[in-house]
Amino acid sequence: MLDPSYKLIKLTAKNLPIKVRIATAPPDGYRILADQVSTQPAQVIVIGPEALLEEASTAETALVDISENTKTMTRKIPLESVAGIHLAGTLYNVDVTVPLEKIEEKKPATEAH
Repeated sequence: MLDPSYKLIKLTAKNLPIKVRIATAPPDGYRILADQVSTQPAQVIVIGPEALLEEASTAETALVDISENTKTMTRKIPLESVAGIHLAGTLYNVDVTVPLEKIEEKKPATEAH
């Protein structure tokens, strides 16, 4: 029988989708178009111990601050970790696009002051 610890030593590569972690809400009056948040590339190949990558389903970005943004932003954001494996290096920077839109406020026809 194989010793399960071999999975900690054996390296494997896994292609994972990138998940954007948004740290803050946009300014009042704006909202994120969540279904349009994207990264370029959309996936990354991660190499690490098989035991850790077995459970990995996404690669996560560092937290993205959009508290000052009033329009769609695209920024280079580092990937932070996959299954607890911290990633480093320029290879792991991705272009993150967070689309924002102004919320149209419905104003009453007559305003009482």
